[in-house]
Amino acid sequence: MSAVEDIKAASSELLTAPPAKALLRFALPLMAGGACQQIYALTDAAVVGRVLGVNALSALGACDLLVWLVGASLGAFTQGFSIRLSTAFGAGDRELFCRTAATSLLLALVSGLILCIATELCAPLILHAMQVQPEIWDYALIYLRTIYAGIPLLMLYHFFSGVLRSVGDSRAPLRAMLISSVLNIVLDIVLVAFLHRGIFGAAAATVFSQGVSALYAGLCARKLIAPEDKAALRYDGALTRPMLRFSVLMTVQVAVSAVGGLVTQAVVNTYPIPYIAGYTATNKLYGLLEFAALSYGYAITTYTGQNYGAGNIHRVRRGLIVGEGLALATSALFSLLIFTAGRALVMVFLSGDAADVAAACAVGLKFLRIMGVGMSMLYTVHFMRSFVQGLGHAGLATAASVCELAARLASVFLLGAVLGTDCVLYAETLAWIAGAVITTIGAVYYARRLKTPVE
Repeated sequence: MSAVEDIKAASSELLTAPPAKALLRFALPLMAGGACQQIYALTDAAVVGRVLGVNALSALGACDLLVWLVGASLGAFTQGFSIRLSTAFGAGDRELFCRTAATSLLLALVSGLILCIATELCAPLILHAMQVQPEIWDYALIYLRTIYAGIPLLMLYHFFSGVLRSVGDSRAPLRAMLISSVLNIVLDIVLVAFLHRGIFGAAAATVFSQGVSALYAGLCARKLIAPEDKAALRYDGALTRPMLRFSVLMTVQVAVSAVGGLVTQAVVNTYPIPYIAGYTATNKLYGLLEFAALSYGYAITTYTGQNYGAGNIHRVRRGLIVGEGLALATSALFSLLIFTAGRALVMVFLSGDAADVAAACAVGLKFLRIMGVGMSMLYTVHFMRSFVQGLGHAGLATAASVCELAARLASVFLLGAVLGTDCVLYAETLAWIAGAVITTIGAVYYARRLKTPVE
């Protein structure tokens, strides 16, 4: 039995098991990996904030969306490849799977190198456009350029993880993330707290850890894309155009959505440092609140892609209903966490002058509780968008992102007259609501019209 046949036997529950069981068993390892990722992200922020101070933490906050945008764009770009792979896998077309994997890898490598060079050159211009304050400029530039130097490694990690997820393997990405998380935490403490390498040390720890996780995921994925007939593992120019079109659309969706966040961050960067620090503290917690939503998204994308490729239309529709129920239940748990432990979570990142810490905590806690009210919308938009993408429709996700952008801009520029500086705290939740409405309508529409797999 080949490596892929072994994996298919182990992951056949995506095609046969009850949807709730299939989705949970696939999503739970991803959630564990996401939790590890958030733990090391929180450790990064906590070490920087407590060892280097409020200015360094504010610099991280100024870079947050810029770093997130690159990471999310790479994830979306490679997820487009993963969806194509899962459909080929569900259809049982081994040769197409291998050709798609080889073509995807080349596209990922070239794209990663181009993006790395472009972002390194443009980093100062980007920070200037973001109105980063002089007190934190040097911190921000060092951190951003170090992180951007690791873009090719992050691209490879996302690609290999996507290959593994496409065949139903969510455990290998978990192991890769566990290794990366432990290594990053250790390096963070050593480089920043003991060797005094400052904010560069924090960024370097992240990049090195990402490289190790990419190596491990690549070794695991290698078994899946090494066919008996080596001729099947080749670049296929005929696949390039449709794959790039789909992946670029998914990336544009992330970029459009992020523009609103960048505008919001640019406005926040003009506020007093304690306000920026409080906003940053809650933004760091945002990843902790979102990782389960992302995991459900990856799960429904793979589940939908495989079952659609296999022609199991009833299972696709059933997965939509059951999966949304799971997502809503999980969002309720996170809302409960916010309203019971929010203050303690925000204070993890803050230290320094008592007055500054109190002001920062007040901002961070208010921001966190506003997000807690809209948590169900965050989980809905991730789940519904991923369901539609799993069917091969990337256009709707882009339209939803445009609506999210409009909501963020409206919050910042229209609500400011009423709410003052706090208008920025409502931008995320309003964007989630707008995106959830559009993606839910689209998901129901496409689910009802299902007939045959995407060509």
